[in-house]
Amino acid sequence: MQGWLEGIADRLRDPSGEIPGVLAARYALRRSRKRRKQFDTLLAMRQRGIVVVTDRYPQIEVPGLHDGPIMAGAAPTEAIARLKRRERALYEDMAGWRPTLVIRLSVDVDTVMARKPDHPRPLIERKVATVPALMFSGAPIVDLDATMPYDQELALAIAAVDQALASA
Repeated sequence: MQGWLEGIADRLRDPSGEIPGVLAARYALRRSRKRRKQFDTLLAMRQRGIVVVTDRYPQIEVPGLHDGPIMAGAAPTEAIARLKRRERALYEDMAGWRPTLVIRLSVDVDTVMARKPDHPRPLIERKVATVPALMFSGAPIVDLDATMPYDQELALAIAAVDQALASA
C-alpha cells in the first residue's frame, strides 16, 4: 500500500490534474502533518534561542513543489476539498513564521539535469521556473548562482549567514 501511495505523489502534485481520490488526499494530509510536527520541533528550538539551519522551509506560493502543500490538483469532491483546505491551513500557519534568512540557489535546467538525470525534465523545468516566486513571508533572501564554483558559493553563503545573525 505504501508503495502505491508513493507512486501517486506526482499526480497529487500536478496543478493541472485532479487529486486521485480520498485515500490519496488523506495520505498527503498525513505526510503534511508529519512535516508540521517536524516544523514544531524546529520552532521550539528557535524559541529557545538555538540557531536552526535547514535546507527546507515551508511555503504556500507554489503548491505541489518546494516544500509546499502536496495537494496541488483540483479536488473532485467536497470531501477531498476539505482535506485539501486542511492541508493548506497547515502550510499557511508554518509559512507564517518568517525565517531570519533564506539563501535561494538559482540554477538552470541543464545543470540540474546533469546533476539529477533520473528526474523528469518537465518537473525540473517547472521547479526552476517557480523558484523566483517563493517569498518566504518577506524574509530577507540572498540569491546565489548555484553554478559558480562551490568554494565561492560557500563563502557568500557564510557571509550572508554571519550578517543575518549579527543583525538578529
